[in-house]
Amino acid sequence: MATFGGLTAVLHGVEDLRLEQHPHPTPNTNDVLIQVKSVGICGSDLSYYFKCEIGGHHFQFPQVNEMRFAGVMGHEASGVVTAVGSAVSHLQVGDRVVMEPGVPCMSCRDCTGGRYNLCANLRFLGSFLSNQSGALCEYITHPSNWCYRLPENISFDQAALVEPLAVAIQAVKRGRVTLGDKVLITGAGPVGILSLVAAKANGASHVSLVDINPERLGFAKQTFGANNTFLLPQDSDAIPNDYTVTIECSGVNSSLQLGINHTRRGGRLVLVGTGTLQAELRYAQLRELDIMGVFRYCGTFGDALELVSRVEALKQLVTHHFELKDVNAAFHAAKYDPNTIKVLIHPTQ
Repeated sequence: MATFGGLTAVLHGVEDLRLEQHPHPTPNTNDVLIQVKSVGICGSDLSYYFKCEIGGHHFQFPQVNEMRFAGVMGHEASGVVTAVGSAVSHLQVGDRVVMEPGVPCMSCRDCTGGRYNLCANLRFLGSFLSNQSGALCEYITHPSNWCYRLPENISFDQAALVEPLAVAIQAVKRGRVTLGDKVLITGAGPVGILSLVAAKANGASHVSLVDINPERLGFAKQTFGANNTFLLPQDSDAIPNDYTVTIECSGVNSSLQLGINHTRRGGRLVLVGTGTLQAELRYAQLRELDIMGVFRYCGTFGDALELVSRVEALKQLVTHHFELKDVNAAFHAAKYDPNTIKVLIHPTQ
């Protein structure tokens, strides 16, 4: 049974999103039906749209449209409940919610061991790899236990930032960032800037950002208090090599190598950005760097929601808004407009 309906953006090939009308889905016993209000475009969505590829996997059409994924992207989503399943008691019609997009089985070794993000059976909104359709549609059904009611002071647009902030908090958690740490973040995109916010919230005394975009670096410094910023390549020689933690958010080989080179002996290197990463690891070995991967998040969604409610400046990350009818323009802005940070699409008003 389809979990999406109403006007829906469906991918049919490279840079080919088409608007289609689909029947409204019906919530199962433990589901809610949500009218989608705001959906953020993520880097993984850009890979789907511009390459029809994710994680080294290329997909073919029209076969993709016949899968449960169906070519429907979008996982950073918020909206309002319009119907509830018969067993749902903690949510009601009219509640404003944000969806945690990953729904695990909760019975495998990873789930019962407290790392449900690694569940092999996890269904993730808008994911070809887990074969689950997403939220770029007017209506979507989602398990009620993975929906969070929004505080009154959080808008639908702010709620769309909760998911990428959960990734940033996971990175800070994996990197064991704590009081007094000196943190380097490579990549000043949305997750990089959100990692700055999360690191500061966790007690880091100094956070520096590295990027090739001077506007984003200036924004991070002026709005969120980055202690230092370095514009590449011209500032390469000015970067210290005494960071206790480096959080790599770009997915670029040179940034990974930079992180290895500028993390102090015995420090921690956290890999967040996705890409075909390759680096010379001997320098990391000789200096006993701890290298940790991040795959989405586990148990940080509630913390992210709470942090969004406290840090009002986060709403400034949203730079561009598009209606669903302009979805192709939204993806092009997210990739090519140097002034974008976070692009939101609004399936319903």
